[in-house]
Amino acid sequence: MANQEHLNILEQGAKTWNSWRKDHPKIKPDLRRINLGVLGGVNQHEAELRRASKATIRSINLNKYGLKGINLSNADLRNTNLWQVNLSYADLRGANLQESYLRDTNFYRANLEGANLSQCLLRSTIFNSAFLDHADFSNAEINLAKFHNVDLRTAKGLTKGTFPYQPIINLATIFLSKGIIPENFLRDADIPEALIAYSKSLASQQFDEQDSLYPSKEKPIKLFYCYAREDERLRRQLEKHLAPLKREGLIMEWYDRKISPGKDYQREILLQIEASDIFLTLISPAFMNSDYCNNIELSRALEKHISGEIRVVPVILRPVDWTHTRLGELLALPQDALPVTEWKPRDKGLQDVARGIRMVVEELQEMKTKFSPEISALDEKKGVELLSLGSDTGYDNYYWEALEAFKRAVHFNPYNMDAWSGMAEAWFSLKRYQDALLVCERVLHIPTETPRYWNTYNIKAEALERLGKHEEANQLREKISQIASKRKDEEEA
Repeated sequence: MANQEHLNILEQGAKTWNSWRKDHPKIKPDLRRINLGVLGGVNQHEAELRRASKATIRSINLNKYGLKGINLSNADLRNTNLWQVNLSYADLRGANLQESYLRDTNFYRANLEGANLSQCLLRSTIFNSAFLDHADFSNAEINLAKFHNVDLRTAKGLTKGTFPYQPIINLATIFLSKGIIPENFLRDADIPEALIAYSKSLASQQFDEQDSLYPSKEKPIKLFYCYAREDERLRRQLEKHLAPLKREGLIMEWYDRKISPGKDYQREILLQIEASDIFLTLISPAFMNSDYCNNIELSRALEKHISGEIRVVPVILRPVDWTHTRLGELLALPQDALPVTEWKPRDKGLQDVARGIRMVVEELQEMKTKFSPEISALDEKKGVELLSLGSDTGYDNYYWEALEAFKRAVHFNPYNMDAWSGMAEAWFSLKRYQDALLVCERVLHIPTETPRYWNTYNIKAEALERLGKHEEANQLREKISQIASKRKDEEEA
C-alpha cells in the first residue's frame, strides 16, 4: 500500500516533490496502486483495464504538466494507473512499474534505465527519444506503442510481450539499435528491406576512428555519386573536371561501379553513404524516375544532412521538375540551377559545378578541423530546453545535463556565444557563482547583441551579489540600465 506521506508530497507537484527527493536521497518512494491518470478513473467496461482496477486506493489530480521532469527513480509504482499522464523528461531509473496501466502515457525523453515494465499495458504509449537501457518489457502488452529515436539493443523482454497491434518504430530507431530489434517490431514497418538488412549488419561492423565524421585536414573529403545509370556518361565527364581536387588530395570519390564482384550491392552502397562527407545528387529525368536512388540512397543521405553529418549537393544534369521535391530547398549546382546540358559548351557547366564543389570541400575541411555549427546548434537548443525543465521542476540533474549539452555545443563551435551564455546560467542555477562569473566574462568579451548576451549581464550582476560583491553588482546594474536606455533611444530615433 502506498505511503501516505509520499502521496501528500506528490500531490504538490513536481517541483516540491523533486526538492523533497533531493533532501532525502535514500528514500525509495512507495506509490503503489494509486490513480494518477488525468482522466480521473478507469473504464471498467474495457477488458484490457483488468489490472488497472487495482489502482483504487487514491486518485491524485495534477494538471497535465504536473509530472513532467519529475524524479521517480527507484520508486515503487506497481499497479499504478498512469493513463495519459505526461512523464516526459522524468527520471524513472530503476522504477518498478510492474502491472501498471500505461495507455497513452508520454515518456518522451524520459530516463527508464533499468525500469521494470513487465506485465504493463502499453497501448499507444509514447517512448520517443526515451532512454531504455536494460528496461524490462517482459510479458507486457505492447500495442501501437511508439518507439521513435530510441536504442532498443539492451531492452529486455521485448520478444516475450504480446503484440495485438504492431509497435510503431522509425528508421532512426533501427539505426540506433544496430538492427537488434524483435521481428514483431519490423513486421509491416514502412521501411525499405535494404535499410533493415543494412542496419543489422552494423551490429558486427567495426568502424575505424580514423573514418570518423570529423576528419583532420590532411584527410580527403569523401564524395559519393548518386546517379541513374542513364547518366553514366555525364558522371564520367564531371569526374574528369574534379580530377584536380583528387590530385591535390582534397577528395576521394566513390560510385557504384567500384563495387567488386561477390559483394552485397545494397549493403556496400549504404556503408559508403555512412562514410561519406558529400553526397552528390546528379538530377535528371532518369534520376527522378529511379525508386532506388530516391527511396534508399537519397532518403538516408537527407537524414544525415539534417543532422549535419553529410552535405547533400544537388547537381542538375538535365532539365526536369525537381524544385518541388525534397531537394527543392537546397542550393543546387551549376549556377542558377541551369542544367549542365543547356550550357554551351557543356564543359562550361561542368566547370561551374567543379568550382562549386571545391568551395564545399574547402568549407568542410575548415569546418571539420575547427567546428561543426549544425551539431553545436542542436546541442545548444537541447541545453536551453533542459534549463527550462530545471527551472520548472527544481531538479538539479537537469542543470547538470544542460551544462553537458552546452559544453558539447561549444566544443563543436567555440564561437557559439549563446551556448556559453547558457552555460553561465546553468552554473548560476547550481549556485556555483564563481564558475558562472568566469563564463560570463567570456561571453561579454565578444558582443553578439543577442537576447542571451544581454541576459548574461544580469546573470553576472546576480552572481556578484550572491558572492557578497555588492558594490560591483550595483555598478554593473547601473551600466545595464544605461545600455538599456541608450538602446531605447536609438530605437525611437
